[in-house]
Amino acid sequence: MSTALNPLQIVVFGSGTLQFLDAPPPKAPDDGFVWVFLSRDVFDVLLPRVQNIAQHLGGSPLLDLHCQDVRNATHPSDYDYTSVYDLVVFRRLKTEAEAREMPAAPTTPAAAIEQGPGSLRRLGTYGVVFAIFDRLLISVHPEGCFTARTFIDRYLAGDIDVDPFVSHKLTLDDVNRGFELMEAQDGIRSVIEFA
Repeated sequence: MSTALNPLQIVVFGSGTLQFLDAPPPKAPDDGFVWVFLSRDVFDVLLPRVQNIAQHLGGSPLLDLHCQDVRNATHPSDYDYTSVYDLVVFRRLKTEAEAREMPAAPTTPAAAIEQGPGSLRRLGTYGVVFAIFDRLLISVHPEGCFTARTFIDRYLAGDIDVDPFVSHKLTLDDVNRGFELMEAQDGIRSVIEFA
């Protein structure tokens, strides 16, 4: 399945596998997560479907305020959260390929251009939005963004090793220790192993 053919990509990561789906799975895998990504230019058209997926797999639709953040192409980097999901907006630099292939557009917030150093004035940036649920990731990218496709290509090629990001492996009996580690902000990612 190609990103160009389907404006809403649904990818299921689980137990060393990667699966592209046309529709969301009935539930997120216990040993992985579902990644839904789309471009900002089709966000409003696909919003009912995105909200349905967020409710079904994540437990809550995106708040209206966060939908406004997604629509705002010049939104500065930011972080917000609810009791169910976190929202991260960050600005990333255009890649060399994007600078060559993507049409020129005012992508850097005007205030940053006016107040930034001369080098910033020459750089194009894009706002990328991530809604992070327990087992669901929704990301919204600029039209034609290479980020999602590049990540998937690198994952399929075996170039991305997630094991170094697992800081603690716990048994089910140690689940309370996992909460203590999380509260203490100790580690990157704790994994509960079922024996």
